[in-house]
Amino acid sequence: MSFSEKLLLLFFSAVALILVVESHRKTPLKEEENELERLLKYINKPAIKSFQTEHGDILDCIDIQKQLAFDHPLLKNHSIQFAVGEYKYYHYGAKGNLNLWEPEVSPTQFSSASMLIAGGSNEQFQAIRAGWIVYQWLTKNQSRLFTYWTADGFTKTGCYNTLCPGFVQVSTKLPLGLLLQPVSRYGGQQYEVNVSIYQDQIVGDWWLVVLGEQVGLDHGASMASWGGEVYSPVKEKSPSMGSGHFPKEGFVQSAYVNGIEVVDDFGGTSSRPEIFTITPYSSTPNCYKAIKKPGSSEIWYDAIFYGGPGGCVF
Repeated sequence: MSFSEKLLLLFFSAVALILVVESHRKTPLKEEENELERLLKYINKPAIKSFQTEHGDILDCIDIQKQLAFDHPLLKNHSIQFAVGEYKYYHYGAKGNLNLWEPEVSPTQFSSASMLIAGGSNEQFQAIRAGWIVYQWLTKNQSRLFTYWTADGFTKTGCYNTLCPGFVQVSTKLPLGLLLQPVSRYGGQQYEVNVSIYQDQIVGDWWLVVLGEQVGLDHGASMASWGGEVYSPVKEKSPSMGSGHFPKEGFVQSAYVNGIEVVDDFGGTSSRPEIFTITPYSSTPNCYKAIKKPGSSEIWYDAIFYGGPGGCVF
């Protein structure tokens, strides 16, 4: 399947998920850490519709009209680490090209690359994350398209993909959980998937698009980030992130996100953010790093390189 098709993947229902954030509010880094800590496992809900992909996968969807009743266990004895580029300015959406990799993970780990749109704080923290993930519990041991979201800091809403009500799947050609192939090879051919998240300016629904057109947002968000994230139980060596190599190695050796843009006005115009507005951050710099490594061409202007070999015990 060609990633060049302009396929509208899904939208988040304004009834089940209202992501209205205050323009003056900034999201501290601690809020993202808390959001990541709350995420990981949610109970599966009965599907009302299924799609079979060309790879033979059966992907389930949940009725948007079902009552929002989720299980949110507070996981213990686990560690989430990330290396990202952060943009902490008011905006109306974002996009980026995520370099595709397929790191090895154990059955109790995951490794992913994604883009995050977020705003609010504490119980009002609201976020949508989308990208690729290798996570056996969710998507088998291959790189697949994923998303997760919350409207209230994961106190009552939010989960991965279609494991609970909260959005409507509108594309049968590009479902969540889709196997993303081929993937990049160290020192060889590189592959990307373009991800955009924006909010409909008329009804307020949030949309996730794969190579779709950008529009403006009604209410905006106060934070965006691009990069990698890994999960591992404590006392277990953490998995690799991205290519498994540190970002200083550069193109074809390190994982990257390029083509970064933000929607910075109500009219829906997307543009490159100024390079000083993106700040690299790593939760564990000895294991994973993120750096800005801009190039001369437009698509590489705000490029973020990230990743690392892992192998750390927390």
